[in-house]
Amino acid sequence: MTKEALDRSIRLLDKHVHCDNLETLQPLQAQSLGGRRMSVRLTGDNLHHNNNSIFWSKKRWKKFDEFFLLPESERPSLVSFDESRVNCHIHEEVEMLRGRNPDGQRIGFLDIHGESDYM
Repeated sequence: MTKEALDRSIRLLDKHVHCDNLETLQPLQAQSLGGRRMSVRLTGDNLHHNNNSIFWSKKRWKKFDEFFLLPESERPSLVSFDESRVNCHIHEEVEMLRGRNPDGQRIGFLDIHGESDYM
């Protein structure tokens, strides 16, 4: 990896947390009327308000974690955790870096690198 790309990854990695405990990332099972079990997988856009990324900025994840401590009647809308809808400079930088490479050609942490970032 080039020094510039490595420095950028280290800086952004420090500002993100890996969140693999989201319910939308956990295995699901369904049971038919006859008792047979089958695996179910959720697909779609933005299932857990972060463009289906397992990385969240630490600032947004802290708020999301606190969300579940509130009584249900006091919880804000889940839309408030969507990093693309709130003023989050870290997310804006990641989106700008993603935009440098077309879909399908993004590689590495947060999909912010292209082949030219590697030696």
